[in-house]
Amino acid sequence: MSLQKTYIICATQRSGSTLLCHLLASTGKVGNPKEYLLPTYNSKVPFDEENYLQYVRGNLEAYASENGVSGVKIMENNFSELLERLRNCDEFGTKSNLEILYDVFPGVQFIFMTRKNKVRQAVSLARAEQSDRWEKHSSSTSSTASKKKFAITPFYIKSAINRAIEREEVWKKFFQENGIVPYTITYEELVKAKSSHIHKILEFLEISNAQATVVTSPTLKKQADFYTEFLIIYYRVYFLLKSLVPDTLWKLARHIKNQYFYKISRI
Repeated sequence: MSLQKTYIICATQRSGSTLLCHLLASTGKVGNPKEYLLPTYNSKVPFDEENYLQYVRGNLEAYASENGVSGVKIMENNFSELLERLRNCDEFGTKSNLEILYDVFPGVQFIFMTRKNKVRQAVSLARAEQSDRWEKHSSSTSSTASKKKFAITPFYIKSAINRAIEREEVWKKFFQENGIVPYTITYEELVKAKSSHIHKILEFLEISNAQATVVTSPTLKKQADFYTEFLIIYYRVYFLLKSLVPDTLWKLARHIKNQYFYKISRI
């Protein structure tokens, strides 16, 4: 197949990019965007570091729709790895990162997926890391057993917020340095009007009959539940109290708490 057009969904974890990919794939007009360029992904064309360029181009074609349009989802850390591996290909020489991308991804366009509510994104990330469960479908009848166990504390959530912001800054820096104006969409906007925003993305990609395209809702289920709401309240209340209570009293309270639990654990 001869690729006519490609696009990259520039995302960070738990930003809503999986939902976006499912909705775009349902149209049948813009390929099947997934993270298939991850070396660990069981892609249609197996990972081959020795023939990396062929591996990338092969997967773009394998996941394209019949009209020759193909998309891929990439996280910011995997993006740097992609560019590094492509730069090692002999044929690119001293070309810039953007020139390499235009060579490998025909007519490439960029879609930036972000999420306004960073607290919810951070809590979602923490829970996914704890359970190793990144998607939930309507057909699911039981929970995936956790492979990891750790406490989701306010400080862990704060750390996850900072990570989400830092990862988005990588994308923003790339866009700014290369004069790229991506199509930007937030998770909050997408969930409120799925079809409308998918139609706008199709128009951005210059897909014919964009507004008449049928968009099918995926089987994905919202993973947020009562525990999610508890963690959000826990985080907000904890740091609110920490800002109001003097440090001396705060340290005393923590000392009493630690001593109490220490004694209880020895009984």
